[in-house]
Amino acid sequence: MELEELCHEKKMQREEIQKLMGQIHRLKSELQDMEAQEVLEAESREQLEDLQDRTAAQKSSKQELETESDHLQQEFHYREDNLVLNKEHICKAE
Repeated sequence: MELEELCHEKKMQREEIQKLMGQIHRLKSELQDMEAQEVLEAESREQLEDLQDRTAAQKSSKQELETESDHLQQEFHYREDNLVLNKEHICKAE
């Protein structure tokens, strides 16, 4: 009877080992998936930071161009007004 019990216990231990080996394999696979996901997330964060930097630079450039455009429009209107005044002055002088 003792031999039969030992055989049964050995069989139970084998089944437990197989079950644990299956869990280890599954957990290794999950870990690899998580590591791959972590790499993708890091790449995505890097791309996002790059896009944010580029967006900030473009906004700054846009603001500079708008300021320059405003300045040029003011200068244009000033020169246009001077031209009108000069024409009026010339016409009165004739």
